[in-house]
Amino acid sequence: GEQGPTRRCPGRHDEQQRGEAARTDANAFAEIYGHYVDRIHRFVYRRCGSVELAEDITSATFERALAGINRFSWRSGGLAPWLFRIASNELTDHFRRQGRRRGDRQPPRCSG
Repeated sequence: GEQGPTRRCPGRHDEQQRGEAARTDANAFAEIYGHYVDRIHRFVYRRCGSVELAEDITSATFERALAGINRFSWRSGGLAPWLFRIASNELTDHFRRQGRRRGDRQPPRCSG
């Protein structure tokens, strides 16, 4: 009998091609989004404990990724470390803003 198409996990070469294509092709970026959105959301949720905040941070992460895709430079780790770094930075920025709103001022750190 005839078998349907086999689904394989994207390799590094495929991911690199997808990352490069996303610079000019919205569908390629949509594939990246579809591949990573749940992982990024879980990562953020585990750090903030709020579904609503995790959704906001995840959205901001992909907005920044889309805005910065032309500056993305391929490294051995691929897109995942880049996306997780953006998410981490978004979380840090959020908590800094929250601290400022509450008036929680931390003393400046001395560089040593």
